Amino acid sequence: MSDIDVGSTASSTSAGAGLAGAGADTVACLPGDGIGPEVLDEAVRVLQHLPLDVQLVVLPFGGAAIDETGDPLPPETLAACRSARAVLIQRRAQNVENAH
Repeated sequence: MSDIDVGSTASSTSAGAGLAGAGADTVACLPGDGIGPEVLDEAVRVLQHLPLDVQLVVLPFGGAAIDETGDPLPPETLAACRSARAVLIQRRAQNVENAH
């Protein structure tokens, strides 16, 4: 999991950062598989140019989450999505079990 502060001009990423203080101003980002991570990167670039004061939290999801945790939707990802103000979800593989 990593946090990206959209309110600043330069995004900062800190792997393993928790969701302390997350909630109303948090957007949970699920990059998914395939082209999803690249699409999410571009979405973050767009959000950085808007007058928003939100924190993006990138969370494991899909095939990447299976590789990392053994679960396509880990409990921490689901909990973060439930407590976030919004969820930005990208493409997931059609056939995840055959992708690994």
